[in-house]
Amino acid sequence: MNGIFCKISLLVCLFFFGISPILAQSKFVTAVPSGKVIEINLRASKPPARVALSSREPHGLWTSAIDRIKEWKLPEGALPIQAVNFQAKLVGDKAEVRVSVFSGKRFRENDILIATHTIGEGETTIITELAKYGVAPVRIKMFNVQPVIANVPVVINKSQSIRTEISPSVSTLPSFFARLTNTSSKHIAAIVWNTRLGEKKLVSAIPQAPYSKPLILPNGVFEMTVPADNPDGSLHNITLTIEAVIFDDGSFEGDAQSAADFRSYVYGRRDALTKILKVLRTYVSAAPARPNIAELIDKIDAQKPGITDESLSAFLNEYPDASNFKPSIDGRLRAASDTVNNEVIGVLRNLKTAAVGRADDDLNQKLSAYVEHLQEWLERLSKR
Repeated sequence: MNGIFCKISLLVCLFFFGISPILAQSKFVTAVPSGKVIEINLRASKPPARVALSSREPHGLWTSAIDRIKEWKLPEGALPIQAVNFQAKLVGDKAEVRVSVFSGKRFRENDILIATHTIGEGETTIITELAKYGVAPVRIKMFNVQPVIANVPVVINKSQSIRTEISPSVSTLPSFFARLTNTSSKHIAAIVWNTRLGEKKLVSAIPQAPYSKPLILPNGVFEMTVPADNPDGSLHNITLTIEAVIFDDGSFEGDAQSAADFRSYVYGRRDALTKILKVLRTYVSAAPARPNIAELIDKIDAQKPGITDESLSAFLNEYPDASNFKPSIDGRLRAASDTVNNEVIGVLRNLKTAAVGRADDDLNQKLSAYVEHLQEWLERLSKR
């Protein structure tokens, strides 16, 4: 995978990062789809991306693969945006589209809302607010489609420890239902999969459980609905490929580069947590004094972005062939590290707000409990 951001053909992949297993009652999904869709024109040279609308929760995508304004110059002192985020929800019979940009020194440090547009069936809106960030205006249209049942794909399974079952799914945009069973005696940490239409990659994802918990226990099941939409071509001959299965002990089956992609997340998170916990423990050990949460946030925020040279060296020692695709791995290592930093800072900011008027002992207990949670997360990562 090239770069830390999904390309146009991989836009949908981001919906599946960090997804947790679902307990389904049936192989055949019977939920009634809305039939309402928005179409987002991200690049003049590529077909638009389509997003099915729901009244229950926002759906969308984020990407850096988007047309830029030629000869636009970044204002002095400003940081370039990392990606544009589109999220839409059905409100009544209209689509409410929220557009934001990711920015900051760290990956996805800030998610800045820049526009909210409401459009009805057959209507089009232009996101001109993006021009301020050097991005060409994006056209978004809402329309109805007839619910469909996608063709069941051919499955290519590069793992010996996953049994796959595929079923059709009634949905607004073509999709199918996949049930993956762990037939091994080991805990599965992550699965790397993608769909293709011929040689064209449509969707790619690395499902993994939150806080590095096992994704699938021995004899356990992971279930997911897989998008099969392809606006610029036929839906025939779609292939679902299980590229790699990575176990909790760090071993893997399948494609080495795919396994290295996941392991880069492990290294990045582990490095970030090690540095963060070193700072947090000094404040926990100072109890019963009241911890200065604002000062603590500043110290974590001031840490050098990305991972240490030692961690990168250790990773390349484990995966010597990773040097062949090092730019992609560098990006993943940094993204994983930055995401942990951003999450911890977000939790501490919430703690700072909730601590107003609370006793010193209460604040110390909450901080200590959070440090224990992070320590458990790091211990799980250290075993991988």
